[in-house]
Amino acid sequence: MNEIIYSNLDSVSKNMIDNLNRILPSPSGTQIEVVWLFFKTDNLTALTLDPEMVRERYPVDKYSLTILIPSSDIVMRACADIRQYLMGFTVYEINSPSFTEQNYAFSGPNMAIKLDERLFVFFENKHFISNKMRAMFAEDEQITYRINDNLSVISINNGIIHPLEISETGESENCQFGGVTDSDLHFIPLSATIRTYGRYSHTAAGPRWYVGANPNVQLKEIEFCDEDVVFLGPLSKHYGHFILEGLARLWFYLDSNNSGYKAAYLSEPGMDRFNDVFTFFGIPPENIIRIIKPTAFRTVIVPEQSMRIQSSYHQNYKDTIDRIKQRIPPAGIKKVYFSKEMRHNNRGMGEKIIEDVFVKNGFTIVYPERLSMFDTIAVMKGCETFAASSGTNAHNAIFLNDSATVICLNRSPHLHYVQSMIDRMKNLNSIYVDANVSLLPVNWSVGPFLFGPTRYLISFFNYFKFEYDEQSLYDEFPKYLIEFLKYWGFYYNDDERKGYIEKHEQLVLIDDLISNVVDIFSHMKPNNIR
Repeated sequence: MNEIIYSNLDSVSKNMIDNLNRILPSPSGTQIEVVWLFFKTDNLTALTLDPEMVRERYPVDKYSLTILIPSSDIVMRACADIRQYLMGFTVYEINSPSFTEQNYAFSGPNMAIKLDERLFVFFENKHFISNKMRAMFAEDEQITYRINDNLSVISINNGIIHPLEISETGESENCQFGGVTDSDLHFIPLSATIRTYGRYSHTAAGPRWYVGANPNVQLKEIEFCDEDVVFLGPLSKHYGHFILEGLARLWFYLDSNNSGYKAAYLSEPGMDRFNDVFTFFGIPPENIIRIIKPTAFRTVIVPEQSMRIQSSYHQNYKDTIDRIKQRIPPAGIKKVYFSKEMRHNNRGMGEKIIEDVFVKNGFTIVYPERLSMFDTIAVMKGCETFAASSGTNAHNAIFLNDSATVICLNRSPHLHYVQSMIDRMKNLNSIYVDANVSLLPVNWSVGPFLFGPTRYLISFFNYFKFEYDEQSLYDEFPKYLIEFLKYWGFYYNDDERKGYIEKHEQLVLIDDLISNVVDIFSHMKPNNIR
């Protein structure tokens, strides 16, 4: 039960709140204060709200703020005058079916919801997101990502490490040949890189990356190396997968007794661009072996993964990241926005107009693809407030100091479970903002993504007193909308790519489309429309 502090509430209202407190969810680690913020209630036509008191007394990183409004037609009309301060807050109408259904999801169907004759509307302020996204966050809160059991380590005498090779699937990272086998070519399951995918990815297993030896390999042709090596797994050319999966077995070296072992890894052909990180961790380059042909070793040591994307993490993974950061001095930039504008891959449109607002409000724009690993970590280590769109850019938050502030701009109406894992692991003060204009369904990973002046973004700007020109946001937006529609039509113009979109999202009905448009742009004033 949350302890509630009351401000200016009569006894009837207090009794109602005590009852509602039993069913309303609240984020962990926050204080709850229910406050009567609306004054002059005797004269309902002059209902007012003091937004300065909201911002200054109840910072979003410390409070889950519930605002109560006595419901009536007059009050609801009066609320129209203060909508700009309420955008993006979740609305609960106590006697509505949606409220009952949503709280059943939190509390179970046997929860008795005790209602008063009067009707209240609740606004909960923590993230600036849609009700649909908030429901996903609520479900995610019930998932335990942290593994507390000790991670496994096995040693394979005369073990063989096989390079990555394309198998009959013809695809990279899909049942390729590769990994660790014993001397009889039996695959060692602990050497597999385990992934999960899908909207509810904590339960949906992803495809296997590699499955063992190429059946054409001949034992007599395998070279022997008289060394004991640690298997680091595959190092992806994709930066996000590298920092998550590629560092997942390094924890074995946290024990100083293991520092003398050489390390072996797999990768696709081409330059491995991020391997400097092993030097920062403390493994010299001469002790890193890239496997390019099947090689037998005196012993192959296989540590378990300490990070499985969208599935689980162990404290050893965080300790690995902290060890890497120890050797890198922090840069001096306190407020950083990681941009994708220089990627030029037609996956994200419209982010530039949002970046400009962040720059105007003291953020430094950084293009991570132009930075070395050393500089990237230095920037993150010195950063106090980090902003980025959801996905790989936001995953750089693993290099922030604990309890730093992250502003994650949701690029699509999907929850990125990896980011949620990072939030908890680092105890980050994370603020999520729905900055996506989702008029058409997209794959959560490949896009394309359309950013724009959604009502949630405007609400975020208002709450944190950002300086911005709302009209210019709307004036610039249409050209990005046209660009998005062109690229979406080009990209999903075949059956295979349509399959990238989840089944329940493929059918977009006209009423859903209209609902999305209303939800995104309902905050626009008449003089914003030309």
